[in-house]
Amino acid sequence: MFRNSLNDEKIEEDFPKDKFKFNYLKSWMTKYSQDGYEKYTYYWIAFNIYYNLSFFKDFPENSIFTSSEIKRVEYMQEKMGLDVEESSKNFIEKLEREVPDYWTLLNKFSLVKKKRNGDEEDLNQSFKDAKNDNNYKLAFEKLLDILYVIRCNLFHGHKKPSDADQNKLLEDSARVLWIILSNLLEPYFLDK
Repeated sequence: MFRNSLNDEKIEEDFPKDKFKFNYLKSWMTKYSQDGYEKYTYYWIAFNIYYNLSFFKDFPENSIFTSSEIKRVEYMQEKMGLDVEESSKNFIEKLEREVPDYWTLLNKFSLVKKKRNGDEEDLNQSFKDAKNDNNYKLAFEKLLDILYVIRCNLFHGHKKPSDADQNKLLEDSARVLWIILSNLLEPYFLDK
């Protein structure tokens, strides 16, 4: 998927000044590796390029809005059509079908997010609680938080390449990121 031509007309329409960035994004999406660490890194970089391109295109002047993490997550949900509870539920269920062991594997790791007030949040538990409460929009938000914490742990040296569970976590997380990217980028590629 996404190995061929960019949809130049759609990119020109949505990002008239940033076509070169889409070529850069495509180069990260199409790098091949069997290594979970490398795959996750490649897909995270592609996700981050799109996220920033898209978000700051839509909100270039509003520094209060752009600095709000909550607003950014809501924005990504809207971009993916997940701003409606039923869509979020369908997407989470799709991820659970396509990466079935991921949710069990996550429980082996302490994925904690520090809040601004100094408290810590167990993201695995928050994800499960949101899902159990049928709050799939919140579950998707927690999934993005989980992917971000994994990214931080990887980029700041808290992952061990020799650890089989950590490598599997990154492999499966890369698959989750790929599914998210596929959804976001579909309009910008001619052949998928």
